[in-house]
Amino acid sequence: MAQTPRERIAERQNRTREHLRQRIEAMADPVERVSVIDGQPMSSEYELRLNAAFAYAFKGRHGKILREYLRRITVDSYGGPDIDDRHLRHLEGQRYLYGVMMARRELGEKGS
Repeated sequence: MAQTPRERIAERQNRTREHLRQRIEAMADPVERVSVIDGQPMSSEYELRLNAAFAYAFKGRHGKILREYLRRITVDSYGGPDIDDRHLRHLEGQRYLYGVMMARRELGEKGS
C-alpha cells in the first residue's frame, strides 16, 4: 500500500531524528570516571593507553637516565630556608608532576 505524503514526511523525520541521535552518541565524551592519579576525567581505556605510553617512554636504559634526571631536578632538589613562596610552589608543582608521571609509568608496566 502506498504511503500518504504525511506518512512519508513522518518517516523521514523519524529517520533524521534517529540519525542525529546516533551522531550525538558517537560524539559524546566517553568519560567514565575521574582518575585517582591526577584527578582528570578520562575513560578507563584512555587511562590504560596513557599509562602504557608512560611505561614505554621511561623504559630501558634511556628511560632510566630520564627518570634519574627528573628525580634529581624535582624530588631531590631543595630550596633551603630562604626560599620564597613562589619558588616553593613551583618546586612542589614539579614534584607533583614527577610523581604523576612515575605513578603512570608503574601502572603501565603492570598493565593497569
